Amino acid sequence: MIKSEDVYTKFTDLSCLVDDQIKTKIDRWIYSIKFDSYAYVIVPKKGFDDLFILEGFNAEWRRQYIEYGFNKIDPIINKAQHYQSPNIWTSIDLSLDDQFLNCAKIHGIRYGYSISLPLNEKYIGVLSVVRKDDYFISNKDSISIIGMMSIYLQEFNNCAAKHFNKANEEQIILPMLTSREQECLHWLAEGKTSWEISRILSISERTAVFHINNCMVKLGAKNRVQAIMKAVRANVLK
Repeated sequence: MIKSEDVYTKFTDLSCLVDDQIKTKIDRWIYSIKFDSYAYVIVPKKGFDDLFILEGFNAEWRRQYIEYGFNKIDPIINKAQHYQSPNIWTSIDLSLDDQFLNCAKIHGIRYGYSISLPLNEKYIGVLSVVRKDDYFISNKDSISIIGMMSIYLQEFNNCAAKHFNKANEEQIILPMLTSREQECLHWLAEGKTSWEISRILSISERTAVFHINNCMVKLGAKNRVQAIMKAVRANVLK
């Protein structure tokens, strides 16, 4: 099991980068083919330093995915980093890790299709569509689904690429901080010490320090002052 304390990946919300019209179109298409939801992520070609999430099936699954560092054991991500080809899977095929498998099942991630395409020299875009119920899909329909996924993935990648090319990642991409991390960062910006923050939030001082350190890692900051400055610049802290 991967513990949250061991996770130092910088997770980022991409929802502001993709045109709402594209998201509306894929939502309608997902409904028409009787699938339940989709996920679009951008991952580095190597390693796990960054994971940019647009949609992650549902909010609770996204929370658990981030908390437990599932990106480090997700076989879809692993395959995408090694070769770009369509992947038709079931949850049982996904992983031998019980925690990952059980969480996927609970959230209805049982059957799906995934494809990946390069975004640029450093990153890969990955699109997955999933459903909780199993039913027969002909080879013809599977080819049609994969074809449409390729079109939507390219549209997602094109939107994201525009922002990646406009400026550096720090200026455009918003780090995905948890609500507790945002609270700690807010009080840190107010000049509070770790001990004072722990009293305000009714947590231990050690926990307050843990959350502040996580903020620094996600923001790529070397110290607390730099973390506050980067958070303000990225519009994470107002």
